[in-house]
Amino acid sequence: MDYQAKHDNRIRELEQKFRIRDLEQDTRIRELEQKFRKRVSEQDTRICELKMAIQNHKVNQADQIRKLEHAIQIQSKQIEDLIEDCTYSKKDDLQINDALVLSNINATVSKTPYMESDSSELKPVHIRRYGKNDNMDRMSDRKRLLLNTNTSNMVTFYAFMNTHETNPGRHQTLIFDDVKINLGSAYSQNSGLFTAPGHGIYVFTWTVVADDYGYVYSEIVINTTPYGSILTNSQENRDFHTVTGIVVAEVNKGDEIYIRTNPNYPIKGRIVSDSSQRTSFSGWKVI
Repeated sequence: MDYQAKHDNRIRELEQKFRIRDLEQDTRIRELEQKFRKRVSEQDTRICELKMAIQNHKVNQADQIRKLEHAIQIQSKQIEDLIEDCTYSKKDDLQINDALVLSNINATVSKTPYMESDSSELKPVHIRRYGKNDNMDRMSDRKRLLLNTNTSNMVTFYAFMNTHETNPGRHQTLIFDDVKINLGSAYSQNSGLFTAPGHGIYVFTWTVVADDYGYVYSEIVINTTPYGSILTNSQENRDFHTVTGIVVAEVNKGDEIYIRTNPNYPIKGRIVSDSSQRTSFSGWKVI
């Protein structure tokens, strides 16, 4: 009996030790899990901070690039204006000299209004006299012709997305990075902004291609004000859908025009752009 009692006591002691060990291990595991969760939370917070810092840096870079491009455009326009003024000044001097020569000829001919014929009869000679207003009109016509044929005064651009926009969000400026024509250098492939080089009437058009079973709300914005919008909807079809918007606007020098997703409506799927169908943005100055 004594041996059995000792054996039972020994078993109870071992069981108690095992329970204590289990409790200690559980406590240790909970402590490690808590530390792990804390570490993960700290890492997530750090990752979010880094992402935000990178995003802010990109935004600041894009803003600086936009400002530099705008300054370059203004300087280029000023240089073009100076060259144009010099060109017209030289042409006007030549045209004024031509007008003076014509005036001298007219004055000389006007002094001899009659010519002697073979029959010794005097006959009046009909002479066209060019006055000052006629010469100025001819000079203005030449100047308008030069303006219409001078490509340096043209403003037009066409660009499209080189690849799909795989994860578009609301209130996102669309970047059309493949530029095919950019007369006037007013469109930026880095920021997606067209900066008007001068006051006038412009036409803008944009095309958006939606993915299978997707939809995209997009709009054209002048500075911060939406000016037109479209919906490209493939939600009920397993097929790409393409929609084009076109607007005519009077804009001032320095106004910024761009395409963005609508800030008030969701987007589903990609914005598609490949060799078979392009999401694009274009515009040109009419007058």
